[in-house]
Amino acid sequence: MVAPAYSPAVAGDLPDTVYWGDTHLHTSYSFDAGAFGNTLDPSDAYRYARGEVVTAAMGMKTQLIKPLDFLVVADHSDNMGMIPDLYAGKESLIADPQGKKFYEDLKAGKNHEVAIELITLFSQGELPDALNYDPESKPYSDA
Repeated sequence: MVAPAYSPAVAGDLPDTVYWGDTHLHTSYSFDAGAFGNTLDPSDAYRYARGEVVTAAMGMKTQLIKPLDFLVVADHSDNMGMIPDLYAGKESLIADPQGKKFYEDLKAGKNHEVAIELITLFSQGELPDALNYDPESKPYSDA
């Protein structure tokens, strides 16, 4: 018996449709993306993926030329929702001296500096308790 000169898979009935999407998107709810300036929440991200116009960072209106077929919002669980609260000047966050400094720096447009410092302090376990949204906390569960 002579083996076929082609791959057996070629003769099979395989899917031929391509789907386009993003399998790892962070929104403003994620500690890093939010601090770096992402202003879209999960709902906005899905609207954007569907091809709707959204207002992104710095007030810019944006829209995909072609909608995505799928989107996975993969926000970090650590400190989920803290950054939107910090941008909003939530009292419990800006009552902390470090939180107030971060808030003022964000308002001054120092997003990258704040993001790097927040990530550094968090990774070293030195982020003040007031800025740590524990999974059991109400702000975390609200996010």
